[in-house]
Amino acid sequence: MNLDTLMDLVPAYALGALDPADAALIEQIAAHDPAVRDEVAAFLETATALARQAAPNTDPSPQLRGRILDRIRATPQAKASSLPADSTPAGFVFKSAGDSDWHPGPVPGLRFKLLTVSRDMGYWMLLAELQPGSTIPSHDHRGSEQVYVLSGDLVTEGRTLGPGDLLHAEPGTHHRELRSPHGCVALLVEKAPPHVLAGK
Repeated sequence: MNLDTLMDLVPAYALGALDPADAALIEQIAAHDPAVRDEVAAFLETATALARQAAPNTDPSPQLRGRILDRIRATPQAKASSLPADSTPAGFVFKSAGDSDWHPGPVPGLRFKLLTVSRDMGYWMLLAELQPGSTIPSHDHRGSEQVYVLSGDLVTEGRTLGPGDLLHAEPGTHHRELRSPHGCVALLVEKAPPHVLAGK
């Protein structure tokens, strides 16, 4: 397909009038060619503007709204299916966000939720929650540690971490005090203790 033929297809693509194969071709070429991507964007913007002009946004009449709602109420609604607990395939573990299996940590204001243990790789993954103003004393790392902040703030090694920030510490490093002025929840991945790996 030459460039002229391609550009002839762009307006039809913007209007949703291409067959799936040609539409996929346009999208594939646009993903790698800035000129085609700009052309597609310009036609999409024009098509959107025309659609808004042709079909202004108006509220339905009370009668039409009532008929639509009556039709919805009269139509049997599919219920969300939930798999029974024993349907989990072997080798998979699921944890719900609503699980309440939190355990107190070794310092006040700290608690943990164990998410998973990877015995073949030797690590565990936990959620750690620090209450506002709580601190974790300085400590040494026997293995590498990853701390990924999900919410709140965590001050450590002269930096303030927020949601989306990550700290990686190498084995043998000395970690000075951590504190959370406003509280935080973080994902913690580190070497699991031997008794945990042994399943005890």
